[in-house]
Amino acid sequence: MISILIKGGPPYGTTVNEVKSIFNDGWEVVKEEFSEYSIKPRKDREKLIIFKKTTKLIKIKICKI
Repeated sequence: MISILIKGGPPYGTTVNEVKSIFNDGWEVVKEEFSEYSIKPRKDREKLIIFKKTTKLIKIKICKI
């Protein structure tokens, strides 16, 4: 993730596209909405995105030779 970190700590800014690019393979967006719990200065600037995993994990058996 490429973000500019500002002194003072979290919350660290990111973009919707940046988050979606991380979860692009094997995930689908279930819900995407502006957070109803944002404080006034961040209202309509913070989003809640819920992803659902769409691919199954592959089990690998390791045997001693």
